[in-house]
Amino acid sequence: DSIIVFDEVHLFLNQSIRTGMAMNLSYLSRQFISFTGTPVIDNKTEKLIAWLKQIVPFEVNKQNFWVAANNMIAKNITTGIKTESIDIIAPFNSKEQSEYQKYVPPALGGKNTNPSASDWNIAANICYKACDRKMISLTKDMLDEGRGVMIVARDTSHQQMLKEGLLNKLNITSNDIFLIEKDKSIFLTDESVEKKKTPDYKIVITTKRKAQGYTLTRLSVMITSVYPSNNATREQLRGRINRVGQKTEPLLYYTTHIGILTNIMENHNSAKSLSAALQEVAEKV
Repeated sequence: DSIIVFDEVHLFLNQSIRTGMAMNLSYLSRQFISFTGTPVIDNKTEKLIAWLKQIVPFEVNKQNFWVAANNMIAKNITTGIKTESIDIIAPFNSKEQSEYQKYVPPALGGKNTNPSASDWNIAANICYKACDRKMISLTKDMLDEGRGVMIVARDTSHQQMLKEGLLNKLNITSNDIFLIEKDKSIFLTDESVEKKKTPDYKIVITTKRKAQGYTLTRLSVMITSVYPSNNATREQLRGRINRVGQKTEPLLYYTTHIGILTNIMENHNSAKSLSAALQEVAEKV
C-alpha cells in the first residue's frame, strides 16, 4: 500500500545490493517515483531498462530503449546563473619537466620510446604535483577577490595534502577550511552563515566521490584537476555551488591540467579511472 520515492536514482543503476533492494521495493510498492538530474551515468544506457520496463506496457530492450525512455517525465532545470568554465595549464618547474620527459613517449614530448604502465603512472603523478600548486595559487587569487572556493580532490589522502598545502601557503587557519568526509557534510549558504548556523568557511575540500548530499551556495568558485569519472559525478559536483540560493555570478569553474592530464581531459573524459584513461592514452600514442 506504499508509495515510495527514490531520490538520486542514478545511484540505483549499477549491479549492487543497494540496487537490488531498491528494485525489490519498487516492484512491491503500490506506486513509485524516481528522481534524478542525471539518469544516464555512462555509455551503458541499458542500466535504466529495469526501471523503464515498469512504466511502459511493453518489453524493453536495447532496440526500443529510447521509445521507453520517452515515457519519463523530463524537464531541463537551470538556475539561470551565469557560469564560466576555464581550463588552465599548470606549468611544470624545470625539475618536473625533465622528470616528465623520462617517462612519456616522443608523441607526448618525452624521450621514453617504450613506456611501461608504471612509467605512465609516475608521469601522471608529476602532472598532479604541478596541478596541486596551481590549484593552491588559484585559491589564493579567488580568496583575494572575496570569493569562497570549493576544491575537488582525487581521494581522501589528496584532500589532506591540499589542506596542508593551503595552510602552508595561504594566510588562513584550519578554521577556514571544511573537509567533506564520510558521514560529515555541510549546508553552507549565505542564510546559514548570517544566522550563525554554519561557520563562514572560506574553503571546502571534497573528493570526486563525494559529489552530492551537501550545499555550498556561499561559495562561488570550483577548482579541480582532471579526474576520470562519469558525467553524472561531474555534473553533481558542479551543482554543489550552482543551485537555488546562489547569489553570486558568474560562477567560476577552473580545471587545471598539464601533460598527460591535458590529453585525458580532451579525449578520455569518459574513462572511469585514471588507470583506464592512461591505458587509452597509451594505446592511442
